Amino acid sequence: MNELAERETFELISPEDVEFLIKYDEYRKRAKVLEDRIKAAAQEFLEQRGLDEYKQDIIRIHKTKPYTKKQLDIQQMKDEGVYELYLKDVDVKGSIRIDFDYDND
Repeated sequence: MNELAERETFELISPEDVEFLIKYDEYRKRAKVLEDRIKAAAQEFLEQRGLDEYKQDIIRIHKTKPYTKKQLDIQQMKDEGVYELYLKDVDVKGSIRIDFDYDND
C-alpha cells in the first residue's frame, strides 16, 4: 500500500475504530458458536420431553416442525430448454463490505 493510501485509510477509520471492529467481529463469531450450542441443547431438551415449546421468564424456546414446500426444479427446466425463457436482468445495488484479515499474519 502506498503512503497516501495508508494516510487516507487512517483518516477514514481511526485505529481505535479498527480495534473496536476487530473485537466486534471476534465477539460476533463467538456469539454464533454459543448460539449454535444453545440451540442444540434446547433441541435435545424439547425432544426428551416431547415439547414443541418451553417458556421460562423472558425466554421462549420454540421448535418448528419440518415441512415440505414447493420449489422450482431448475435443472429440469434447463433440460427442457425453458429456463432461459424466464430469465430477466435484475439490477443489484452496490454495497460496501468490510472484511478482517487479522488471522492471516
